[in-house]
Amino acid sequence: MLPERDKHSYSKDWILDRICVTMGGRAAEELVFNDQTTGAGQDIDQATELARKMVCVWGMSELGPVSYESRSQEVFIGRDLAKHKTFSEATAELIDKEIRRIVEAAWQKALGILKERRAVLDELAAELMRKETLDRKDLEELLARHGLLLGKFDTPAA
Repeated sequence: MLPERDKHSYSKDWILDRICVTMGGRAAEELVFNDQTTGAGQDIDQATELARKMVCVWGMSELGPVSYESRSQEVFIGRDLAKHKTFSEATAELIDKEIRRIVEAAWQKALGILKERRAVLDELAAELMRKETLDRKDLEELLARHGLLLGKFDTPAA
């Protein structure tokens, strides 16, 4: 997904939707093949990183408006290894649980959407097998056949 314009401020709902979209590949694998592959690895990394930032940087979680990440900019290569934690092991465990909760909720939402729209998923897969790539116009036409509109999933609301 490529942004249509640059934006530096994102709402919590937009980020949660982005995590859901990112988890769509894994959800589709499980729904269609009842299996998991390594194909969703990068998507899971992205979803987890967004959830981590929600919790640790942006204060957008049930842990409240607290930053759990030092913003100091070390200048040497091993900077991540040299960061010192500013929270307890108990808090680290809460952070881990909250990140997991956010990603798993997004995965469940993606799975639910795909189950509800299984016919669209199957038609999309068939079109991709036939054409190999689809552009925005192709997607809009396919979705219109199912009474759906292609939203601006790739850009946040203004």
